[in-house]
Order: sequence, then structure tokens, then C-alpha cells
Amino acid sequence: MPLDKILEEIEATKGSAQKWYDIVYYGDQDLGVQNCPLCLLYNECMDCPIGWITGEYVCKDSPYRSWSIHQLQKHKRFGGKIECDVCRESANWELMWLQFVEGMVSYGYENEEAG
Repeated sequence: MPLDKILEEIEATKGSAQKWYDIVYYGDQDLGVQNCPLCLLYNECMDCPIGWITGEYVCKDSPYRSWSIHQLQKHKRFGGKIECDVCRESANWELMWLQFVEGMVSYGYENEEAG
């Protein structure tokens, strides 16, 4: 993969983790694909690191699924802000998950260069 694409993917992964950091700690809002750097980079989820880590299309087997289901069932909307303890727990899991993904992406490219 060309260096500019590698850097773009690393930045999008960091940006997605930052989005959830801002949701958890600053009250920002989840707008789904509209404010997810990974979704914006991989607009049809093809080649997104979430998919190659989970083995699933879209964010199906990531903590985002429980966040989305909770938002739809409890708050009757897609996305949104933290409004209850379940929201906070789901958002924290998504943040930790994306920090893990960020590490995996960076580690994968570091090992690719070393190998």
C-alpha cells in the first residue's frame, strides 16, 4: 500500500477514536457515517480496518452495534449523545474498541515495514 494511503488510514483511525473520546468526555454527538473518519474514508466499508479485524461487513461485530441498538430502542433515534448510564457504557466500549483498532492498525503497518 502506498505511504500516503497508509498515513490516511492511520489518521482516520485516530480520528474515529477521537470522535468517541469527544462524545464520552465532551458531550459531542454521534452522527453515524456523517462524522466518522473511517466511514468517510471507506464510504462503503470496503477495506475498513474494522471489517478486517472483526471479519464482518460494517461495524456489525463492534461495540457500535450495541450503541446503535440502544439509541434506536431507548431514545428512538440513530446516533446522538450520551443521555443515560447505558449510553455512557456503550460509548466507553466504543472508545476503547477504537483505541484497540488504532493500535492494531499502527502495529500492523510497523510490522509490515519491519518484515
